Amino acid sequence: MAATASACLFTAPINMPPTIQIVPPLVISRGQPATFTATFADDQSQAPAISWARVDGGCPDATDRTQWPPSRTTTTMFTVDGPMTKVPFCVWAVATDTHGAATAANFAATPTNHAPTAAIDVVSPTQPPYSFLSQFVLSARTNDVDMDPLMVSWKLGAMPAGSKATLGVCADNPKDQFRCLASDLPGDYCVDLTAADASEQATASITLTVLADALPCIDSTMPDYLSGPLVHLLASDGASTADNSIDSFAVLRVADDLDSWPSNSSQLQFSWSTARNTDPLVFVGIGGATLPLLTLNFRVGDKVRVRVEIADRNNSKEIQDVLAGCNDQDVCDAPATRAYNIPPRAGCHLRVTWNVEYR
Repeated sequence: MAATASACLFTAPINMPPTIQIVPPLVISRGQPATFTATFADDQSQAPAISWARVDGGCPDATDRTQWPPSRTTTTMFTVDGPMTKVPFCVWAVATDTHGAATAANFAATPTNHAPTAAIDVVSPTQPPYSFLSQFVLSARTNDVDMDPLMVSWKLGAMPAGSKATLGVCADNPKDQFRCLASDLPGDYCVDLTAADASEQATASITLTVLADALPCIDSTMPDYLSGPLVHLLASDGASTADNSIDSFAVLRVADDLDSWPSNSSQLQFSWSTARNTDPLVFVGIGGATLPLLTLNFRVGDKVRVRVEIADRNNSKEIQDVLAGCNDQDVCDAPATRAYNIPPRAGCHLRVTWNVEYR
C-alpha cells in the first residue's frame, strides 16, 4: 500500500496602510489662525501617528510619495498661524501605523478675504448743532479682520451752492487718518471715506449740517435795562446845570456764535445814539461796548435817552430788517431762533434804550 504525504502553508497577515482624511475649519480667514484635524481608519489596534505640514500654493497628487513634504510635525491637530494664511496654501497629513505603512492626504486652502469696515468720527466740534463757519476735524475709523494693510481715501461730495470749502490734510496732524474741513456757508457738507485692501473696500459717509450765522443777543448791561422804564438817575448837586461829570452806559455781555462779547476775537459793533427830552435820537458813532455820557449841559428835570444797537460781522441786513420793525421801542427783540448753550428766553435783544432823568 502506498503512503500519501501532506503539507501545510503558513502566511503572515497582510498589513493594510491606514486611511486618512483632513477636516478643515468651516472658514479660513486671511491673516487668521486656522486649525485642521483628521479622521482615519486602520486595521491595527493602535492608532497611527499623524504628521502635518503646510506648503505655499496648490496641492499635488497625494498618492505620489515624491511630493510628500519631508519636514512634518507629528500632532493630533494642526494649526496654521495667522501670518501664514494670507495666501493660498496646501495642508498635508500623513498617517503612519506601527509597522510603517503610511498614507497621505492634502487639502487646498484658499483663505477668505473679508471686506474692511469704515466709519467717520467728528473729532471737533464735539457735537451738533454746528454753528456758522465751524472748523471740522474728521477721523477715519477702520478695521480689517484679516489684518491687511488698508488704503484710506477721502472725498468732499455735495456742499452748499457757492461754497469754496475744501477737505484737506490737517496742519497739526497730517496723517491720512485725519482730514480738516473749514465750512464757509450754511448748509450740508457731505464727506465720503473709502478703506480698501488688495481686493475689497468699504465706504462711509457723513453729512455735516452747518447752521446760518445766528443773530447776536444782548444778555447783560450796566445799568441793568431790565430795572424798569426809568432805569437810571443822574444825581444833582443842587445847581441849575450839571457839572462836567461823566456817567457810563455799557453792554456787559453779548451771546453770539461768532462774536460773543467779551472776547478777543469778537468783531461785534456797538452803535450809540442819544436824545434829550423830546429831541430825536442823534447817532453819536460806532464804538466800543461803553458810552461815556458827559453830563455837561444837562439841567435838572432833563430826560435823556441813551440807545445801543449791536451788529455782528455777517448779519447786518437781517439785523437792520429786525430793527426797522421795532419802531422806537426801548428794547428790540429779534425772533428767538437759536440758543447755543444759552438757556431759552423770550427774545433776543438787538437794541436797548436807557431812559435817564437828571435830578
